[in-house]
Amino acid sequence: MIRFDCITPVPNALNRQDLARLGRVLSKVVCCGRQAKTIGVRFVSLQEMRGLNRAFRDKDKPTDVLSFPFIPLVGENEKDGQAGDLAICEAFAAVEAKRRSIGLREELIRLFVHGTLHLMGYDHETVKEEEEMFALQEDLVAKCLPEL
Repeated sequence: MIRFDCITPVPNALNRQDLARLGRVLSKVVCCGRQAKTIGVRFVSLQEMRGLNRAFRDKDKPTDVLSFPFIPLVGENEKDGQAGDLAICEAFAAVEAKRRSIGLREELIRLFVHGTLHLMGYDHETVKEEEEMFALQEDLVAKCLPEL
């Protein structure tokens, strides 16, 4: 089971029950084994996201979501099923949602799915990887939306 642990307030477009249901849907497809996975989530401003993107990806601009896989310390095993952390920029998501003529809720769900897929080992560095990851992402978003 995937559980999202939000350390900042959840945007009004979502609520904690949405996140619990989203975790259940994602768990059916991407969670390996029976061990629960916890994903820390922090909603950040455009300025904070720009700083994170600059520091960790050498890109001096904000983005919508960043994933930070859990990296154990030397000699330490994965503890408590920690999968990693997500940083999500609600302001960036709002602009993207408006551009795509969709609701903010749908776009935020897409970012949770996208970031979680990265934490579970998916990537989009090649055309083939991008096709596979984005097809799975959109399938999961479609499965999440009716349930939410």
